Amino acid sequence: MTETILQLLTAIFLIWVGFALRGWAESRKEDRSIRSHFDALGMEIRRCGQLAATYLDDQIDSPLYRLPCDAYRRALPVLFGAGLVTGDRADTLQKFYLQAEQVNRGLDNVENFLHGKIPDNVDQRITSRDEIGRLQLKAGEMRAQGHGEAASELYRQVVSAFEAIFYAWNNRSWWRRFRRKWIRPMRERLRKSWPMRRKTDRNT
Repeated sequence: MTETILQLLTAIFLIWVGFALRGWAESRKEDRSIRSHFDALGMEIRRCGQLAATYLDDQIDSPLYRLPCDAYRRALPVLFGAGLVTGDRADTLQKFYLQAEQVNRGLDNVENFLHGKIPDNVDQRITSRDEIGRLQLKAGEMRAQGHGEAASELYRQVVSAFEAIFYAWNNRSWWRRFRRKWIRPMRERLRKSWPMRRKTDRNT
């Protein structure tokens, strides 16, 4: 009787361990996916701000580049689904990327003007100069810091919103909190001490 109970408990324990390991593996996979979206989105936000600043500083009416928006389109459904993007932070991200799309449309319009695909119409106030002026205004509203100019308010807001979303995700898991507080500092200390240790070994 005791053996039967022990076998039953062992079987239950093994099943529980199997479920726990499977859940942990799925959680790790989701974490890696979300982290990759965060990495791509953070780089893209910085790139959009830098390109907006570059457009204003270089004074080239029709550059070849456009502001990237692909990481945002891929990341937003995932971050929404994870309950990370809500309220004012969602509004700020959307506002920034709507601005990026408007800048891209403005760049396309200026290119069409310069190539004669859209004729200047002074009577209806549809001219290349007007379009360039609107484009410069839109780019100025989302520029990053550079060339002696401060970052725009919208750029600072979107960076702040992104960091808040990342912080919320990073603190939602006890394992990430533990890793950030204990494992990473320990790893850094070991990394810093390792070259010194090798140098000491060579000298002895």
